[in-house]
Amino acid sequence: MTVTRRGQGVRQRTSQYTYEMLCADIARQQLVPLLTTIHARSTAEFPALVTHAGEEFVFVLTGTVTVMTEHYAPLTLESGDSCYFDSTMGHALISAGEEAATVLWVCSRVVPPLTA
Repeated sequence: MTVTRRGQGVRQRTSQYTYEMLCADIARQQLVPLLTTIHARSTAEFPALVTHAGEEFVFVLTGTVTVMTEHYAPLTLESGDSCYFDSTMGHALISAGEEAATVLWVCSRVVPPLTA
């Protein structure tokens, strides 16, 4: 068991997002929970849509978010809305409101099979 107190997660900043990794001190986690502030306002701010192994769940806490993907039309999510998608599909989250949006973003972590 692990606990992260408000504002005490491990922070990482990119030009598109500010991540606060929650409960990050357990080895070999299956889920990676992130409190994320979305700064990006356009897909032009990304070199390309992001793609990687796994699955993702996004729950909008504040603001308006546009989920951009390679296979679906842009999806607008408001506070209280959520979505779940396959991470191998190119994706990016954009803040669509006047202020940066905040989401709870949970990604699965691919763990190699254990060997005997």
